[in-house]
Amino acid sequence: MLITFKNYKNLLDYETDELLNLRNQDYIRNSSFDTKIIQKVEHLNWLKNLKNAEYFGVFLDGKIIGGTNYKISENIPIWGVFFDKDINPIVKVVCVYEFLNFVFLHFNKLYSYVKIDNENSIKFTKNFGFYQIYKKQDMITFTLTRNEWQEYKTKKLLKFVDTLKTKTKLDGDIYG
Repeated sequence: MLITFKNYKNLLDYETDELLNLRNQDYIRNSSFDTKIIQKVEHLNWLKNLKNAEYFGVFLDGKIIGGTNYKISENIPIWGVFFDKDINPIVKVVCVYEFLNFVFLHFNKLYSYVKIDNENSIKFTKNFGFYQIYKKQDMITFTLTRNEWQEYKTKKLLKFVDTLKTKTKLDGDIYG
């Protein structure tokens, strides 16, 4: 099993098409704050002007299965993720585990915004040690510090992921 993280800016044309096809699926759009369908031209223009952010396509054995990102908004690092609904949950956990390790090399604190009605994402976010700090009408804000992440990784589920990683080949732009 090979998991690869590839910067959106380095995606081949057909990979960009596959990524947008996945991102534009109803179940992903409806979980996102921006629910509109993204056209390729719009995506490429957005990418050209992207600042203070890193976006990565996530591949499993050469097939795009999702995306991870972090961006700086008002001096606050925020992360996000989406996956194909048919991907094994353990693969999703390994991908996010690795991505969070990468992000915490650069930041001491990380935030996540989740739609209040997205119960799966709320549970998934909490499984990585994030805790709620704010709640408003349509959104919950979660946070986690680097030190909390280091401590939380020793918990049962994430300790298992660290062991599982040794059986998985990891590659890509986050390791460069």
